[in-house]
Amino acid sequence: MTNKKKGDTVTAAEIAADLLIHPTAPFYEQCVIGHIETWASKTGLDSWRDKHGNLYVHYKKGKPGRKVTYAVHTDHPGFEFISQNGSDVVARFLGGVSQAYFRKGAPVVFYDRQGEERCRATIQSVRNWKKKWVNFKCATRLRKGYFGMWDLAPCTIRSGVLHSRACDDLLGCVALMATFERLIKLKPVADVVGVFSRAEEVGFIGALALVHSGELEKSRTIISIETSKALSDAVQGGGPIVRVGDRSSIFDPAITAEITATAENLVKENSQFKFQRRLMYGGTCESTAYQAYGYRVGAVCVALGNYHNMGPRNRIELENIHLSDLNGLITLLSEFAITKSAPKEELKIRLSDLLRKSRRRLQSP
Repeated sequence: MTNKKKGDTVTAAEIAADLLIHPTAPFYEQCVIGHIETWASKTGLDSWRDKHGNLYVHYKKGKPGRKVTYAVHTDHPGFEFISQNGSDVVARFLGGVSQAYFRKGAPVVFYDRQGEERCRATIQSVRNWKKKWVNFKCATRLRKGYFGMWDLAPCTIRSGVLHSRACDDLLGCVALMATFERLIKLKPVADVVGVFSRAEEVGFIGALALVHSGELEKSRTIISIETSKALSDAVQGGGPIVRVGDRSSIFDPAITAEITATAENLVKENSQFKFQRRLMYGGTCESTAYQAYGYRVGAVCVALGNYHNMGPRNRIELENIHLSDLNGLITLLSEFAITKSAPKEELKIRLSDLLRKSRRRLQSP
């Protein structure tokens, strides 16, 4: 973890470099969650885990008009060890990657529960795609509880672009951590809970356990933070994205309008700030799950290259995002958290004004 003195400013890139070294996969997020928990303790934020292992971090000062919950997930598609016979290993893939990417010879690294590297293996074949079982060759003896990731670099930055084996959604975690750092520095009146959930890549399992437990009060506004597949009209370098909806649903229009108004005000204050407002249909995010259980939700994201490591020509590649998008997202999240009142009536006022100005023309013969 980056060493810092009290009052020092930690950049998003530094937070990312510290977090991304930790391996993760659905149900095997312990290293990432442990790192965030330690960070929260060092920064003086309250944190706790529920019985399902989801982590909560809380900033509260004064009595704000809005209670915000920012939701991120701590896993990334990966492998879990199933069995071994000599050097022949079977592992299950957890997450959404097309079968064509499981080429013979593709390298994977297996880790133990402590996140220590135990074996570098290579894919031999797909054993059973319905079960997503994959055959490997590995000389080291593996054990139950070991998990794997594609053998790619944890974090590199080139020309303002961050490349990683796991941008999705560890950079969502980074954005939330950096937002908390900013709130601690500025000390605004705000009430922000960060939910760092588990096993999102296999069906929002951590988030679903959370809503069934009743841990999260319905009065809170939930905003999902993601890295979402770049699209032809949702481009990298175009700024953070106010996510109107995802592949499965459309989010609360009033909350989307509030986030958009916050972004527009930032543009007025700083001409260099830019954002996008898009339907991100490349995947489904946790806001869909929360909305299904009656929560009022919105979502934001940054455009992601090589979604789920699926690069060109069916090759496994590093995911990537633009740091300028990430920094813009942190600014947007921070500003939304401290906005005193939502412009819920702004559109209605404008429309009423239009009617007032033109009503006589409607009444004319």
